[in-house]
Amino acid sequence: FYNELERLNNFSTYKEKCKPFLIGIRRSNAVINTCAKLLYYLKNKQISNKQNAQYDTCPLLNYWVYSKLNMILNSYNSTDISQRFAQIVRIWNDFILDVLKKTNNETCEPMSNIVAYEDWKKRKELYEYYVDYSHIYKSLSFIPDRCEEFHKYVESKKTLYEHFKKFCYPHKKDGCPELYTKYEEYHPDKVLSTL
Repeated sequence: FYNELERLNNFSTYKEKCKPFLIGIRRSNAVINTCAKLLYYLKNKQISNKQNAQYDTCPLLNYWVYSKLNMILNSYNSTDISQRFAQIVRIWNDFILDVLKKTNNETCEPMSNIVAYEDWKKRKELYEYYVDYSHIYKSLSFIPDRCEEFHKYVESKKTLYEHFKKFCYPHKKDGCPELYTKYEEYHPDKVLSTL
């Protein structure tokens, strides 16, 4: 998914929608390119509908944008990154209303709450693990030599579950990822014995 976003190259027509809000900021060309790729993707690619798909690609798109901003601005000043993301969220919402003219369940909306979590990278990693697990597990029947590698990969995710345990047990609290009950299906303690 991320590789596809990185390889996009026909996004220049969308730069104009991003420039008024992002011109003049530090590393503005790279930020504008990220914004333009996002808009191109929203317009030209099918985003999985949350109800019908195995997983929702929308969080991946949101995490890609936020990760790109962190990389581009390579700043430990989260305020700078949050401000740029807020500007892109505004552009994104306007694009949905003015250009796509779609309802909430027909397109990917921005997850503006990413900025509220200092552990957003862990949340991203947990969602990616959730998305990747079944695909990798199925591939083991064709490539059994990778079983040990996959076992190590799953084992390495235990720390993520430990991190979120404090937010999600015994009762779901603020800070517990929205889909945590689904993520629990792939908790290393539950799945390692099946490999």
